[in-house]
Amino acid sequence: MKKLAIILTTLIISINSMAQTLEERVQVIEDHIALKHLVDYFSVLADEKKGHEQEALFTPDATVTSINDLTGSVFKAEGREQIGTSFQNFLDLHEIVYHSNGQQTLDIKGDKATGVSYCTVTMIRKNEDGSRNKSHMLTRYNDTYVKVDGQWFIKDRITHFMWQENEVVK
Repeated sequence: MKKLAIILTTLIISINSMAQTLEERVQVIEDHIALKHLVDYFSVLADEKKGHEQEALFTPDATVTSINDLTGSVFKAEGREQIGTSFQNFLDLHEIVYHSNGQQTLDIKGDKATGVSYCTVTMIRKNEDGSRNKSHMLTRYNDTYVKVDGQWFIKDRITHFMWQENEVVK
């Protein structure tokens, strides 16, 4: 409870320093809530293995770059269709996908914003021999957002897979 009070106080102080009128302050709060929901909804759709539905959360010209910080490998998808197809193909490899989102920082300037969000992801995959592998990853999203007709979308996402642990499970 104390942590929540500190977060709310910090948010209110930062909002007061960024916006002057009550309407502007309310808009900043609404935008923060909407952007948190956008990131969380992305994760819910991943957990439900709905990669093609995730594409609607991106602008038509969006880019997604995934970087494995341990190996240096990079994957890039451009445009909603390619993003949705690549997400769906990856999710289809797993029986279970589970995201747990954590802290998020945002810098909102009108209809544009940037944000950093942290997440842990656990995935269970069934192998051809019947065994199962569990991957547990620590993930950071560096996002650029745009608001179109009152709705926020992800314009660009750079995903850093900062750490990964794999194990065989029963």
